[in-house]
Amino acid sequence: MGRELDRSKGAGKTHDAERDPGHYVDLADDGSVEGVLPLAQLPDTREQYDTLLRAKGLTQYKAGYLPYSIVDGYQQLRKDFAYWRALTKAIETAQNARSALGSRPILGCAKS
Repeated sequence: MGRELDRSKGAGKTHDAERDPGHYVDLADDGSVEGVLPLAQLPDTREQYDTLLRAKGLTQYKAGYLPYSIVDGYQQLRKDFAYWRALTKAIETAQNARSALGSRPILGCAKS
């Protein structure tokens, strides 16, 4: 996830209050979040996680939500690489089409 999250610390109260809990999760000695939610039973979404914690008198901001930050970063990176692969293939395909057609224009492509 890089150093960007650490660089953004100290940007301001609103910014830090929202993002700092994404850097940690408070675990009890038994490995559960704040002693009330086993890691193996974390729900799929951060909203569901917060709902479960609130039922126990806690919040995601007190307990931290690092597992969700990790998943969010992974899913975003996976999507970014998919776009990169698609763009790379599109450029390759366009260049191959230009080579095959010679100097004839390709519909929707500027002449180079």
